[in-house]
Amino acid sequence: MTKEEQAFEDYKLVHYFIYPNEPLKQWINEKTYINLYETDWNEIIKIANKIIWELGEKYELSDEVEDIATSLSLCNKYIMYEKFIKFIKFYNEKEGL
Repeated sequence: MTKEEQAFEDYKLVHYFIYPNEPLKQWINEKTYINLYETDWNEIIKIANKIIWELGEKYELSDEVEDIATSLSLCNKYIMYEKFIKFIKFYNEKEGL
């Protein structure tokens, strides 16, 4: 898998985590998407809120949630995005998704 293909797979992973019932628009693909989940603070906070406030109690002792809380305090979008991907993969594995 190329770097671009992996980036798009990560984008889809985050999209379906935040919007599980909303399919990607048909025109969105690895050549046309803009990854707002990595650059837009509104989307970043939406993801962080879901992880910390909605799922945090269930997974509060996990390193993944602690990593997200720490990266949020550093205000580094790119580190946070990497931590989101790590958490979502962890979450999907734990939930059998």
